Amino acid sequence: MASQVNASCYTGNCSNHGNSSYGNETIATVQGRLSPSHGDEIRLTFQVLIAICGVVGNLLAIIVLQRMRKKKHAGNFFVQNLALADLGILTVVFTFATIKDKSRSHWPLGEIACRYLYPLLDIFHGASVWFVAVIALSRYRTAIAGKSSLGQSNWRRILQRPKAVSSGVWLLSFLVFCLPLYFYMEYRELPNGEKRCVVAWPSAWVQSFYMGGVLTFCSYIFPLLSISFSYIRISHLIRKTSLIAKETRQSSHYCEMEQKSISAESRVSNSRFKHSKFARRIVTPLVIVFAVTMLPLNVIRVALIIWPTIVQQTYYHILFFVTSVFVMLNSSVNPLIYAIVSNNFREGIVNLCLRR
Repeated sequence: MASQVNASCYTGNCSNHGNSSYGNETIATVQGRLSPSHGDEIRLTFQVLIAICGVVGNLLAIIVLQRMRKKKHAGNFFVQNLALADLGILTVVFTFATIKDKSRSHWPLGEIACRYLYPLLDIFHGASVWFVAVIALSRYRTAIAGKSSLGQSNWRRILQRPKAVSSGVWLLSFLVFCLPLYFYMEYRELPNGEKRCVVAWPSAWVQSFYMGGVLTFCSYIFPLLSISFSYIRISHLIRKTSLIAKETRQSSHYCEMEQKSISAESRVSNSRFKHSKFARRIVTPLVIVFAVTMLPLNVIRVALIIWPTIVQQTYYHILFFVTSVFVMLNSSVNPLIYAIVSNNFREGIVNLCLRR
């Protein structure tokens, strides 16, 4: 969900010193500044409802796409992995975030969970944002599939190996989002009996570089560039294919042999046009949803580095609550996108409900 923003903000204890408790950033990022009140219960109920809808939708996506395995498509395998990552965010990450928030500064889950399990949670966030980018690139590859394989670049061929790509995404997510935290996680037992789980960065510079630089680029800028690239290229391919089809229709003065050649070219062009339009129907909402829902999280992450006293502002808890809702929506809305743009997915849901 939310990646490494500021774990100490979960508990309302934000600072910008090298030994501060910054770390695993999930939805809890948002909840830490909320004062215990009836309003908190309403906000938590609202988040739980979003999580339930997202869990149901992502489970449906996994089951329906599994039943559609006869229609082999690398993109469907990536969608299943994305749904799995989103399920992790909406269940495991959200549960840990809520426990940490309700416990305030106290860590109730013990040293092993603090040092080894808590940093692992952000693998779901990394996998989620990167699988969105991979899906967009995969749809672009499908749109240009009519071209000769000799003209395809290596990255397009790589996308034809979905299991290898998916394994690589999960591994890179661990290396970028989780592994650095293992070096700095600390479990502290205070004299008053209170236990805390914090990330003790060696310096403010390291914290700023990782949170404001590495994470912002890897979890927002790079995926957004990849999705936008796919959208622009697909749109360009649609325009190009439309022009080719128009020119073909106007070439009525060719001889019969040439007409057969033109007819074959036209069929290829029409097929590519069809795939391109379908790819754009999927990539367009992906671009919009990702850009909008993940922007607040990354803005707040950078703001905490540049302006650490923002946590003292009266509107801070509102910003974080809105951020958490947007992040949860990002993990919940993807199945709705598939249902809107894909007839096969809708038919799969109907068949599943009717047990066909």
